Amino acid sequence: GLCGFYPVAFARFAASGRVWAAFEPATIWRDLRKVLRADYIQACTIFYGMYLCVHVATSWIPYGGLPILSVLIFYLFLVFARVFGTMIGRAHAQPTPPAQN
Repeated sequence: GLCGFYPVAFARFAASGRVWAAFEPATIWRDLRKVLRADYIQACTIFYGMYLCVHVATSWIPYGGLPILSVLIFYLFLVFARVFGTMIGRAHAQPTPPAQN
C-alpha cells in the first residue's frame, strides 16, 4: 500500500533538506509517477522482503534481538536510501520528451 511512498518521501527530504517536503502529497505523487518502473518495483520488493527477513531472523533472539534488529534495520534503510536515491536521481536527470500536439 502506502509503503511504496516511503522511498520517494525519503528522497524528497534528502533532495530538499526540508522535513515538510516529505509530506507534500502533490510533489511525492509527481515523483512517484516519474520513477515508477519495473526496477523501482523490484527494489521495493527486495527492500520489504529483506525487512521482513531481518524481523523474522531476529525475533527468536531473547534479549539481544531488539538491539540487533535496530542496528540491522538502520543499515538496511541506509543502503536502500542510497539505492532509491540513485534511482530517483537518474529518473529526474532524464529529459522528458516534448508534448506532441
